[in-house]
Amino acid sequence: MRGNTSSRTPNNHCFVLLLLLRFCNPIQLLSSPYRNNLCTESKSIDNSKEKQIDNGGKQFGWDSNYSYKSVCLVDGKPTVVDGFDCRYQIAVGRYKNAINMTGWSFLEVETKSEAEPEMQAYAAGILEGTLTRHTLELHLMNVVYDYCTDYQTYCDKLKLYLKQNLEYVQERLAKAPADDPYWQGVKRVYLQMTGVWHGFSGAPFDVSIDFSLNPILMLNSRGELFELELKFNRSKGRRDEATGGGRCSGLVKQNGYFASYNIPFFEKISRISEFEQKGHEFEWFSWKNCPRGKIFARDQHNVVDMDSLTKLMRYNDYTHDPFSHCKCSPPFTAEAAISTRGDLNPANGTYEISAMGHANHAAFDYKGTGYKLFNKLQFRAWSGPTYGKVPVFDWRTSDLAPTVKHYGHPLRWEFLPVEYEWETILN
Repeated sequence: MRGNTSSRTPNNHCFVLLLLLRFCNPIQLLSSPYRNNLCTESKSIDNSKEKQIDNGGKQFGWDSNYSYKSVCLVDGKPTVVDGFDCRYQIAVGRYKNAINMTGWSFLEVETKSEAEPEMQAYAAGILEGTLTRHTLELHLMNVVYDYCTDYQTYCDKLKLYLKQNLEYVQERLAKAPADDPYWQGVKRVYLQMTGVWHGFSGAPFDVSIDFSLNPILMLNSRGELFELELKFNRSKGRRDEATGGGRCSGLVKQNGYFASYNIPFFEKISRISEFEQKGHEFEWFSWKNCPRGKIFARDQHNVVDMDSLTKLMRYNDYTHDPFSHCKCSPPFTAEAAISTRGDLNPANGTYEISAMGHANHAAFDYKGTGYKLFNKLQFRAWSGPTYGKVPVFDWRTSDLAPTVKHYGHPLRWEFLPVEYEWETILN
């Protein structure tokens, strides 16, 4: 899985970006058609060139070998060059698309400590946007470009809200002291996102923050869009329970355990977000008594190593687990599990709340680490919706396929976990 190179880059780098990339979950893509209303128009792509061959359930398509690029100063300006060799190197990146083989693509970026921190952040973004351009384009086609189609009133409110938020950030950055670690960190995050946008779009390189509502900023705002869609009433075709769409589960285990699953643990947060009141009315919204809470409490003692952690975090046996049962027809929901699979609930079923029903929604990957892996900044990663006690997700059989864009996706998400060994030498 590692790239074969005859030269290695120096290890005196201070900014290291290690990423596993995959297309946004095959079960959480927006189901409206996509093209520009909120964001910049994309370049067109002929998807017929991206052949995906099903060979006994395994796909071999446009997976690639490693690509290596550097950002170097040429006449005082950041410039992208192939390979490692240049006189004034700011950053070096390597990228491999293995989505059809593993469900992931692999990106590593290192930056030179001699460069200014702002330049390092910007250069890291440039390399991400340049190296992952094709993968990013497909992902944007799936989830961003036509996000506002048929939702113009909502998007007018959303754009105003985001614009005001960006103006606030811009104002705070202008006033922030140079030694303020928080706001200098915010500045570098925005510079990195600007670099991603410039590297992706081919815009002239300029080490200053782009505060426009570009597609990369929209992509990084997706976690907030679930709540903003409710705030600004983007209701058509969406589930009406804001608190019912928990997308992540987490388990931290040392002497005991701490579980996280998109329901507030802290009383103050639970109270002001109205989870406390909803939890008294219906256990689905209770941190302690929701299905995930009960399953974690019952099964966490089985976690003793990476394999048992992986098994718990990928767990879904909704047709047999009593904590997955509900007053529904059929009498269970695949959303009541550690690794949810809303696509498996029948579209003609009846459910106590819509968050339990058929949905373009699932837990779409797993990442876990332990002490030995963590010391090497490594983790175990498993791409795709869970399978085993439930069927493998396959676009050819899913009723979501006609309405959910999935450009570049593997047809069948029957992958195995990976523990990736980074090329980067970590000191």
